Amino acid sequence: MHDGAVIEVYGISKTFPAERGKRGEPVDVVNSVDLTCAPGRVTCLLGPNGSGKTTLLRMLCGLLCATRGTISIAGFALPDGLKDVQQRTGFVTGSTKLYGKLTGREVLAYFASLYGMSTATVSARLAKLIDDLDLSEFIDKRVDAMSMGMVQRISVARALVHDPEVIILDEPTAGLDVLASRALLKVMADLRDSGKTVLCSTHLMGEVSLIADDVVVIHHGEVKFSGTLDEWHERARGESLEKAFLDLLLESEVSV
Repeated sequence: MHDGAVIEVYGISKTFPAERGKRGEPVDVVNSVDLTCAPGRVTCLLGPNGSGKTTLLRMLCGLLCATRGTISIAGFALPDGLKDVQQRTGFVTGSTKLYGKLTGREVLAYFASLYGMSTATVSARLAKLIDDLDLSEFIDKRVDAMSMGMVQRISVARALVHDPEVIILDEPTAGLDVLASRALLKVMADLRDSGKTVLCSTHLMGEVSLIADDVVVIHHGEVKFSGTLDEWHERARGESLEKAFLDLLLESEVSV
């Protein structure tokens, strides 16, 4: 066990069977991944589309069961501790769907009720989220009348409504404009500074340079690099982070 680590992953793999009606072998979408994430730090999970990032994050949230390996979130092992993990984790994805007929405030109140929060607690929590995420201008607008950036900020608030200690974000800025993306990155920095454990997947190196404390690169379901942002800069050897990322992917292709 790593001192201070809130996310601890050892040797996890996810194997999917061959598609029904087609010949072929089962596919390891995630293969023997080790990962640790500590409080007060942002870990950026990098990888191209199809690298296994989303599958890995869904296993950490308990949405998928690992085929092999162990997962511990805030001291609770999956899958047995799923309910405890869900109470301590917030999950955000760029493809979040919210019920369009509800206002932002109603969405947050509904999800707060699912966590068994009292009326007084919900009122105080919503007031803080509205202030922290600058939601006041559209919190009482119906979701189906919101822009994509507004919906994503409501989605972040939804994931934070129960004040989780672990926040997992799957490419949360996908489809957002520059201003909305920067606002969301600031929220992540604020969460980190408040002592939360933040794990965020992305394939945008600019986001990494702005927000990451630690970097993990995954390709073909396997970890190809794991270290601090400073160590990632050292690996780049004066080149851009984008070039270092592409070079690592090319090296991985050669070794496959």
